[in-house]
Amino acid sequence: TRPDFIRPFLIAELKQLHDQVSVAPFADFEPVLVDELSPGWKLLFREMHTQAPLGAASLAQVYQASLWDGTPVVVKIQRAGIKAIVQQDMALLRRAARLLAKAAPRFNAVIDMEAMLSVIFDAMEPELDFVAEARNMDQGRVSVQRFKHLSVPDVLLATPRVLIQSLAPGVSIRDADPAAFTAEERVAIGRDLLAYLYRGFFVDRYFHADPHPGNIFVHPGEKASLIDWGMV
Repeated sequence: TRPDFIRPFLIAELKQLHDQVSVAPFADFEPVLVDELSPGWKLLFREMHTQAPLGAASLAQVYQASLWDGTPVVVKIQRAGIKAIVQQDMALLRRAARLLAKAAPRFNAVIDMEAMLSVIFDAMEPELDFVAEARNMDQGRVSVQRFKHLSVPDVLLATPRVLIQSLAPGVSIRDADPAAFTAEERVAIGRDLLAYLYRGFFVDRYFHADPHPGNIFVHPGEKASLIDWGMV
């Protein structure tokens, strides 16, 4: 969003960070399910599509499954060992910020890097604990109730490293076909998304902190779903 001081080749690289990283095999994630849900975790589901995840991010992968009553759900599984890696990265960045402050005091007087990192890291903490993310979703669900065209998936089960939630209908708003929606529907969803964000910024002081297109799902005739509540 800032081509005035980020070069085009860097922008192209940074765009890849939004919601897709290299997919790891399900075998890497099954031990997490065993640890969090018990060795009999498969008994929770009628079916689970382990061959290909719905999405792959730096902290977790997401799989579609169905409960025994046929209800479609999403299972978000944290990458094994990722919490320790992120905490190490945070420590390194804090150290770098302190070194920068000493090396460039005039710059640091304008942009306090250590304070800025602390705000980001505090917001990231729930991303490392899916129980906290589930609480964010519950609060987010309350905050979108006033908006007719917005929703938040239901949390069905949450442990620190596994989150099971209802399946958001449709596809990322980035991939949606505008022609599949009426003009009135597109305007209504757009208005509610913008109104929700502004109300969160200025009135509720609580808002989804990562509202990129991959975290907004839409389907004709359905409410737009806000997903991935790790950062608020």
